[in-house]
Amino acid sequence: MGNGLASNGAELAAELELEFAALAALEDSPPDAQAPESWSVVLPPICDARTLAHVLELVAAGAFGEVDTVKGAVRTPAHWIAFEIKAAKRA
Repeated sequence: MGNGLASNGAELAAELELEFAALAALEDSPPDAQAPESWSVVLPPICDARTLAHVLELVAAGAFGEVDTVKGAVRTPAHWIAFEIKAAKRA
């Protein structure tokens, strides 16, 4: 791409995948272990929309284990993107 966005996007995707994988590993913790209620990450000032979409698709598909809610807003070169993914309610 030449504008540095691909490397920022790739770094963001790699960082988020590692962080979500670490959270998913908590599912293997003993039953009495407390899972964190929330988690956050500092994003680059400008994000690549395609990379963000890919990471959100992975979250929605369960690639990082069970996630209750993912929400935020990021700036891309052309727009701001607000997103929110909520887990389906169990019956």
